[in-house]
Order: sequence, then C-alpha cells, then structure tokens
Amino acid sequence: LDSTSMSAFMLPPLWSSNSGRRRRASVSVLTEGEDTEVSKEIERYFLRQVREKVLDSGRNALEESLYMAGNVLGTAPSTQRKLKRPEDLADRNSVFVKAGFPTMKVHCKICEAEEGSARGWDGLMLHGMLGSTFTYRRIQPLLASRMRGKLASMDLPGFGLTERPNLLTWRLLSRDSPYTPGHAEELTRQVMAKLKLTNSVLFGHSMGAPVALSAALNGAPVSGLVLFSPAVKIQQVPFMKQFMNTFLTVPWVGRRAVRKSMEKAVEGDRIYHMIKRNFHDLNRIPLEETIDGYTRPLRVHDWDSGLQQYYLNFDGFNLLEDPRVKGLNIPVLIISGEHDRVLHTDDMDALSKALPNSKFHVLPDCGHIPQEEKPLETYSLIEEWLESLPFLALEPDSNNNPTLSLFSGKTESNRASVFLDKLCSSSEYPHHGPNQLTSSSPMGWEAAVRKSMEKAVEGDRIYHMIKRTFHDLSRIPLEETIDGYTQPLRRSGLVTHDSGLQQYYLNFDGFNLLKDPRVKGLNIPVLIISGEHDQVLHTDDMNALSKALPNSKFHVLPDCGHIPQEEKPLETYSLIEEWLESLPVP
Repeated sequence: LDSTSMSAFMLPPLWSSNSGRRRRASVSVLTEGEDTEVSKEIERYFLRQVREKVLDSGRNALEESLYMAGNVLGTAPSTQRKLKRPEDLADRNSVFVKAGFPTMKVHCKICEAEEGSARGWDGLMLHGMLGSTFTYRRIQPLLASRMRGKLASMDLPGFGLTERPNLLTWRLLSRDSPYTPGHAEELTRQVMAKLKLTNSVLFGHSMGAPVALSAALNGAPVSGLVLFSPAVKIQQVPFMKQFMNTFLTVPWVGRRAVRKSMEKAVEGDRIYHMIKRNFHDLNRIPLEETIDGYTRPLRVHDWDSGLQQYYLNFDGFNLLEDPRVKGLNIPVLIISGEHDRVLHTDDMDALSKALPNSKFHVLPDCGHIPQEEKPLETYSLIEEWLESLPFLALEPDSNNNPTLSLFSGKTESNRASVFLDKLCSSSEYPHHGPNQLTSSSPMGWEAAVRKSMEKAVEGDRIYHMIKRTFHDLSRIPLEETIDGYTQPLRRSGLVTHDSGLQQYYLNFDGFNLLKDPRVKGLNIPVLIISGEHDQVLHTDDMNALSKALPNSKFHVLPDCGHIPQEEKPLETYSLIEEWLESLPVP
C-alpha cells in the first residue's frame, strides 16, 4: 500500500465456483499506522478468509482469495520505496493524457511540424511488447517534419511510463481489466481524440501492430497504417496457458516471479543477449542508451503488477483468420528486417497479401526493430509511401493568402502551370510610372529588382532555375519547392524603398575565404558537404577550404546538386550524425 493510513475499503465480490453463492468480504476500519503494520493486518485478515474458503469451497475459492490478497498486499514496501513515479522518469517533451476506464495517465511524446506550414498528416505510434515510446525516438522527429502534422507516440497499458491502475480500483469500478487488447485499442482511440489527431496514420511495431490494425478494422478515423515487423499470429499451448494463469494468479508467487525474472534478465550480460536477439548488428545502435531506454520502465511504481496483469490477459490470435482484413481498403505499409529472429517474415508477407492495398518491404541486414536499427532506410520507405498517397492541402498563409502544397513527388504539368499562373498574376505589388524605373533612384532599383524576380519565376523559367540547383528533380516535391522559394515574393513590404533584396544586392561584395589568414588557425571541428554535380559553385574551391582548415572533413555526395540537404537529406543527415558521434563529449 502506498498510503500510510486508510479509513475503510470494500473488496469486490468473491465467488465460490462450487456453490455459486456470492460472498462479499469487507474490512470496516483500519487505524493509522505504518505500511508494514497495515500490511500485516490485511495479511492476517485474508489468511483467515483463505482458511474459511478452503474448508467451504475448495481449491477454486483458495485461488481467488490468494489472488485478491496478493494484489492488495503488492510488493514489499521496502521494494516499492526504491521505485519512482512515472512523472519523475519522464523527459521534458513527455505529456500525460488522462484516458481509459478506469482513468489512467497515459504517457505520450509529441512532435509537431513548424507553425505556419500547410497541415498534412497526423499520426500515433504504438510500440511492441516490453517496448515504449523509446523505440521511435530516432524516427519520430524526422517523420513529424515530413508529415507536417502532429505525430505522437504512446506507452500502452502495462509498459513504459503509463500509469498502472491499482487492482482494487479497476475491480471495484469495472470487472474488465485495463490490460486486455480490447482496452488497448479503446485507449488508442481515446488518445487520438484527446490529442485531436486528424487525417491520421497509425504506426505499430510487433505486438503494437495488431492493436493498430484492430483499431482500423473497428472504424477508428485512420487514413493509413504503417506496421513494423508486425505480430501476425501467436499460438499458445492450452496446457501452458492454464499453467501460466494458475501460476501468475498466486499473489506472492506470481508477481514476485514476474519481478525476479525481469530483474534477472537485465543482470550482467543477459540484457546484452536480449538486445542482440532483436538487432542484427549492434554496431548500428548506441548500446548503453538502448539498454537504459528499455530498462527505465522497470524503475516505475507497480511495473511488475502491470506486467503480471498483461500476461494474465494475453491470449493467442491470428490476424489472417479475421475476415475483415481482406476488406480493409486503406493504404498499409509493412516493413520488416531480413534477419528478424523474433517473428516470421513469411507471416508478414501473408498479411500483406491478404490486405488489398498493402506494400511489403524487407530491409536487408536488419533485425526485428527496423525503426531503430535502420532509421534512415525506414524513413525513406515511409516517405516514398507517403508520396504515393493522394493528399492535396490548400491553406492560407500568415497573410490569409492561399498557398498550395502538394504532398506528392509526382508533379503533373497542368497543375504546375496553374500554380505558376496564379503566382505570377498576383496583383499584390503596386506598379510605378516610367519615371521611377531608372536605376539612378531608389525606386528605380526597387522596380528593377521586382521586375527581374517576377520575370525569373514566369512560365518555365522557375523550372530551369530550380533544375540548375538540383541534379535530379525527381527527388524533390517540385510544386512544394517552388512554393517555398517564391513565398517571400508574396510578402508585403518586399518592394518598399528599403527592400531586403535591393539592399542586399547594393551591399554585396566579392570575397575569398582562402586569403583570410585566420582560417588556418580555426581549430574547431568543421564538416563540409557538397554535391558531385554542383552547377552553382566549384567543389574544387570547397576542397581547398577543407584543406586550409586544420580540423575539417570534406564529403562529396554522388548524383547530387547544389543543395544536398534537400536533394539527399537522408545521406546528409547520416554524414552529420557520424560527424557528431566523432566529436569529443563535453
């Protein structure tokens, strides 16, 4: 018991399976005292109940009474005092959403796109067994930026930092356990509503995938599914199921066994072998960070009770036997690892074939958790899948002017023409008389800058300007890129007497960094990234700058133009990540 005193409490009904008679047991009043004193009093009371039940109703009543007693008593107070509240272990970007019945505080992490961008997809990410929001830490920020919406991940009941409801609470309020798959699905729907997620994509990994799929089958407002190494079918031997249920319901044995088995599993090098089973190449992950992330939930109050109840309510399933699967028409993407040693890729392939609108990808040299072991390749597959979805957003900008954002890499020429015509026919900028167009006056410079920019974005000229900057236009969303680079031309104040472009051109002068003697004395780490087919600047000059700097690295990306961070963002990110890891920790 967490509190040091309590005035009264009522136990839920106890049933005798032999007689069928309903018997209610209650304790009227317990005086204030220490946890151990209260626990001993409750223990003595339940032992009396146990003896009576043994004589009266036999073995089934004994199991029921022990079950009730053990979950009221819980773990020893000395053990619980070493544990912490979920809020004390949460990160700065963690939020707790009240949902479910009985109400519990569900731990979530939220990433949102920058304000002002056109709204895209929202999403919710569900982890697998013994996982948490931690499993999506490497891919969630990248996806949130690409999806241009609110992307949340949540801890399912019994895992992570989500609250473990007290047994008495949910047995008094509802006989249904909050640890069932059905409740996890309902909790998912409630969290989506609480976070106001619209046009949502549901993500699910391993055992979280059936929850996501079940939510979609039962009418959740979902636009698509992304399943990582999904659990398709789990078979349980009846004898083992009966043995586990009998074993885990014995209080002092069941909960203690769960706690001891998990504590033993993370001792010494055992946690290393557990992690190794889920990943194909441990060199791709930060091992200590991964171990800490997966063991952090073991420091939360009542974590052992949550796992105990989860195992008790877990049952086998087979998604392929659900007839509704073949009628699910929303887009589904399934990603698995070639060397998955936890689940079978053949089952995932069968699920993909059963779904009418599904794509299945197997990542080579990858294990059970592709979003952690190969986050960039996983992100690339999801990005390509998102681009294939038909979604067009037309929303006003900060000045209430409509802006077009096409979330697709496949640009239609007629749409591009309409977009450019709409842009170039804008009447936002005032026109000036002939006497103001001379370069000898500020207004003449202003008009010249305006006219040159307007001419540059006319017709297909903007296309050639963009093409000169990028090597392969198929890698970028063309209309979105045009919209992003021309949006500043639609802002008020661009063509006033102190126009930014006008003043920039007037104050621009040539330079040569290689002639600055201070360059050779700059000892901080420097990373230079260029494209092999840069048509704007010379890579030879960049290479010379890298050689002049004493602590510099220079990388040239093949098949890339002048803007590597846009044309090849994943490769650029990978180079930066590798460079950051080489830096000495401050």
